[in-house]
Amino acid sequence: MDAHDRGKQRVKRATLVAFSALLVKLVSAVSLVVTVPLTVHYLGPERYGVWMTVSSFVAMMAFADLGMGIGLLNQVADANGAQDRKRMHIAISSAFMLLLCIGSVLSLVLIGLVALNVQFPLIKTSSPAVLREASLAVYVCLACILINLPMDIVQRIQIGLQRGHVTYMWQLVGGIGSLMGILCAVYFRAPLPILVLAYSGIPLISTALNFATFFAREPDLTPSFGAVKRSVATALLNEGVLFCLLQVAASTCNNMDNVILGGVMGGIAVAIYSTGVRLFNVVQTLITMFINALWPAYRESHARGDHEWVRRTYTRSIIGALIVCSIVAPILVLLSPWIIRVWTEGHLTVPLSVLIARGIWLIVDSFVGPTGVLLSSLSKIKFQILLMGLYVLIGFSVKPMIARTFGLSGVAWASSTLYVSIVALPMYWYLTKKVFRPQERVSSANFTS
Repeated sequence: MDAHDRGKQRVKRATLVAFSALLVKLVSAVSLVVTVPLTVHYLGPERYGVWMTVSSFVAMMAFADLGMGIGLLNQVADANGAQDRKRMHIAISSAFMLLLCIGSVLSLVLIGLVALNVQFPLIKTSSPAVLREASLAVYVCLACILINLPMDIVQRIQIGLQRGHVTYMWQLVGGIGSLMGILCAVYFRAPLPILVLAYSGIPLISTALNFATFFAREPDLTPSFGAVKRSVATALLNEGVLFCLLQVAASTCNNMDNVILGGVMGGIAVAIYSTGVRLFNVVQTLITMFINALWPAYRESHARGDHEWVRRTYTRSIIGALIVCSIVAPILVLLSPWIIRVWTEGHLTVPLSVLIARGIWLIVDSFVGPTGVLLSSLSKIKFQILLMGLYVLIGFSVKPMIARTFGLSGVAWASSTLYVSIVALPMYWYLTKKVFRPQERVSSANFTS
């Protein structure tokens, strides 16, 4: 297969992965719409608050592996591009055994907490029964997370091999099973720990089945202790910590405005601001699904030396995202007042200036998002952490003063201005000077030789 055919296959697989991820998101949204009123009714306000808090632990599963899953994804994609199954097996074995050790140690800690009957005061309550039930629910949730920790590598491996659609199909099975489990728990009015088990335990079964079937078909990649290399495990851990820091920094960037506004202007300001932001975040999330699908393809093609495909696909992804955002952003700005009025039944009104600033943010992100995916796929992480760290540091320094002086609009425009000056422009410089230019020199050298 020549470079042109490989490029067509990459795009085809990435498209399949993106639409599979979209299907999982849709099922998740439907599940949320269906289960929220049912669980509120049968749990009651206090226990429902515990349920929502415990559910947040499941969302934290992305950080439980300390970022090593993303590091493994890059290693698998790199070895796939080099057609080196032995190196891939070493990376998989090293990651699995390291996560198994971490999970085992944390499991012993969890068993000790259970033996000591340690309770978790997740919410302020005067009911000992609710506190006991909440603590047991936390134990069930944590147990599922720890069991999932080493098995979850199968999803990273599949994505690294550009078979992410298989991962998402198994996630779809787990999501539907989880929904059925929650409905059964509601019907039989099961205690909160059983509800948590249905929510996080059934997807765990789906992951286990995916793990077993994948390695049954790929026996040469099955993790083994003899294939573990300390240097590889250390490299995975180091890169994983960097990815974990980047995720934390990016999450802080996306949520810091609510924290600042809550402290300076109060909860109502947060409600107004976050409602306007959410509409634009929907578009951002959809675009991110398609852009993220290119991640393993970038790494694999880079390993093969297909640098021209990387540059061409990256450019097309930015142009596509820019066209979509440039069309959708003005439409959202115009329709958002009506949408928000209907959505909140007239209780909230978002200033037009906030919506315009957020529209500009969305257009700028059509460059930052694809660029971040490309840099991350090439393990260019430290510079991204530096930019996000500067954004957070400067934002927390100046935005409180801006909020006091100019209110919601000032914070929104400050965010867009800082995003352009601190993140987008330096990222463009780094990409052109430190990524693409070295690739040009390599391609030129190969041509000369």
